[in-house]
Amino acid sequence: MPEFIGTTAVIGVLIPIVAMLIGLIIVIYAFNRSYKIKLLEHQQRMAAIEKGVELPPMQFERPRPHYPFTWPFIFIGFGLALALIYIIDRHADIETLGFGLVILFVGLGLFASRYYGVKKAEMENKTKEAIVSSSGTAQKDLK
Repeated sequence: MPEFIGTTAVIGVLIPIVAMLIGLIIVIYAFNRSYKIKLLEHQQRMAAIEKGVELPPMQFERPRPHYPFTWPFIFIGFGLALALIYIIDRHADIETLGFGLVILFVGLGLFASRYYGVKKAEMENKTKEAIVSSSGTAQKDLK
């Protein structure tokens, strides 16, 4: 190896290359897994059709997360930690504060959007329940 190229330079070049390859492998694996799952579902449905078994309806809706506020709280905590590092350590760079505040506000934005989404879903469910219950009492009055 030439003298002007050190091992740190080689490692510095290899790290992004390896990281990109790992990311590419993860994406290929995810697509392959999704394809295989869809293929197995298709084969299962075809076998049921051949046997004359009634098929359940296909699910198109994604399952809702059980903990919708996990990621916003992680971002808020990480951003607050970086901002506190800047406040406590007077020798910290201003970039630390900027990075911390960006992450903090991303977390607050995620929190607000998720909170709004959960509240909106609750209101829609209450409206649907009210409509169902009022239509049920209206049908009882007609009888």
